[in-house]
Amino acid sequence: MTDTTIENYQERTMRTMTDLGSKEVDGAHMVIGMVTEVEEMKEGVFNKDKVNIREEHGDCNWYIANTCNIYDLDFKELYAKSLKQEFTKFSLGPLADLHKRELAYGKEMDVDLLEKELVKFVKFLSLIAASYDFEYEESLQININKLYKRYPEKFSNEAALNRDLDEEYKTLT
Repeated sequence: MTDTTIENYQERTMRTMTDLGSKEVDGAHMVIGMVTEVEEMKEGVFNKDKVNIREEHGDCNWYIANTCNIYDLDFKELYAKSLKQEFTKFSLGPLADLHKRELAYGKEMDVDLLEKELVKFVKFLSLIAASYDFEYEESLQININKLYKRYPEKFSNEAALNRDLDEEYKTLT
């Protein structure tokens, strides 16, 4: 397995992304995933569990990278822009609202606003990595390792529903 970096992460995430039939539904899947992963990361923070924080950090990035795949954005560029940006208040609400408008109201995705909100999210995740003393790319590598363990070939519903959590945990440490 090759090293996972900011440069190749987006491409490596595509192997485990499922196609739910439309850009709108796939985008909604990504933002719902972001919400659940942030909540799981908060649980890791509450429990002072760095392994869990780093795992959920990687999972958040998986959803961001696949949002980039869906809307033709570049994960590397998001990351580069986040490095130049001051941290501002961050919430997943605006991202969820963009996807709600696209899915429920048929409004075309405002890709420029989507990108701005994703940059804020990446900036937030950069601060999490720094606060818990791990490299950003470390969580990306762990995420890809975990997903290779879960899905040796590619995503499947069966593998998603029948996970070997003990084997996956071995990839996290």
